[in-house]
Amino acid sequence: LADRAANDVRVIRPMTEWLRSHEERATDAIEAPPADVAAWLATHDGTIDAIAAVLVNGETPRWPLDARATARRQPIPNLLGHMHLLRILNAATLERERRGDHEGAWNLQHAAWKLSLGLFDRPEIISTLIGIAGVRASAATQRKLEAPVPRWQNEIVQRSLTEEMLDTVGIELAQI
Repeated sequence: LADRAANDVRVIRPMTEWLRSHEERATDAIEAPPADVAAWLATHDGTIDAIAAVLVNGETPRWPLDARATARRQPIPNLLGHMHLLRILNAATLERERRGDHEGAWNLQHAAWKLSLGLFDRPEIISTLIGIAGVRASAATQRKLEAPVPRWQNEIVQRSLTEEMLDTVGIELAQI
């Protein structure tokens, strides 16, 4: 799904710009997405829900590690695909909230959190940084959502992202 969106320039660029405009806006108002983005989200609504269900109800995604490899030689997850999927989840969240589906919007954000959470167990700094960027983008999206805030959201507040980053830097420095 993320690859399909990324390869469709009519969708991914306007989706990114639409999300960015909402991140930068001081108000919580959500404007309708561009027509191509709205049509794409509507067409893929079922797939987005299925992905969210797997993320929310399943284990946190983990990517394979090679026990014999150093941090610098580990197979790296598809981080670009990760960012595209996160962007899709955030865009779908805003669209759901705009339509009044508050529970559905929070559910998509729970999926976004679980997606980013899996990157914090990686030994390379780039994965941790992408995870932090994902949490930041989701925070900008969540601030537009109507209360009540679900209990799972406390996991984000209680997690020390600075500590995550410093741990990863320590792992990489130990490999020098």
